[in-house]
Amino acid sequence: MTRRDGTGRRSWWRQGLWALAATAALVAADGTASTATAATPALTLQTMTFNTCANTKPTATRCINGQNTTKVSEDLARRITELHPDVRVTFLQEVCYDDIVALRKLVSGWQFRFTGIKDEGSGSSPTGTVAPRACANSRGNFGIAIGVKADAATFTVHYYPDADQPMARDIWGHWNVRQAAICADVAAWDLRACGTHLTPDPSSASSEAFHNANAAQVKDLVSYGGSGARVILGGDLNSKPPAKDANSTVGPLYDAYTECDQANYGGARDGEGTWQNTDGTRGSKLDYIFASKDATTSCYVTDAQVLSSDHVPVFATTAFPAE
Repeated sequence: MTRRDGTGRRSWWRQGLWALAATAALVAADGTASTATAATPALTLQTMTFNTCANTKPTATRCINGQNTTKVSEDLARRITELHPDVRVTFLQEVCYDDIVALRKLVSGWQFRFTGIKDEGSGSSPTGTVAPRACANSRGNFGIAIGVKADAATFTVHYYPDADQPMARDIWGHWNVRQAAICADVAAWDLRACGTHLTPDPSSASSEAFHNANAAQVKDLVSYGGSGARVILGGDLNSKPPAKDANSTVGPLYDAYTECDQANYGGARDGEGTWQNTDGTRGSKLDYIFASKDATTSCYVTDAQVLSSDHVPVFATTAFPAE
């Protein structure tokens, strides 16, 4: 595991989070020094992924802000302004549209995009109509969001192809859930960032359908991210890392990119648990942040219980070289 400093945070925390190398020294033929500006300067930034548990009924030990937009938005704002002010990209799952509307008003300089998860109802059989899922307490649709702290960004929503969706009833009773990914292209950084949430396998006869859909969506996510020099992908993928599960679906992401916690595990496809059990003990790693192979990346995952969710947030610091 990564060494911690006196604050209790991992040692990489104090590394410069906006170290941009804009020029390189060159020596001319006559021996005099000159400078040349890099076409794309080096870039170091921090990313957070967090399953907010925003639409779950709160309990005393998990999801304590659930179904309350004021509490959810204030908690998220505090994380990206006070606790982790160097975050520049965030992937949010299980969040409501009104939560993002409120969050926009609490933070400055951020661009956000939300998209709703869709399904075919939660009755005894599918409705046959694909529609957004509403959040409790009239808080808009339920879904995912991505945010970037940049002057401008171009967002693209990708609903996974129907062939790659689990056409079955999930463990919460929802039929034929349509998950999505959102990508943000930030021209000033020459960066593409994509966040998503994949449905977990249920403990039922339909498990194979969900496992196969999860595996197919992982491959789709790789294609959405692409092979550019500056890519960050992440979210709640609901699959254990390959070192923990031979049937893990996330292998193609490790093939194409580097996951931030590999730096803490000697390069192994492993990582600290991010799922929290009802008693606060830590379960498996389900939340990931991947970056281009040429980048240097590492994770911070708190050891403390996070009462606002049934997951803990993951923070990655990623350094991209100049291009």
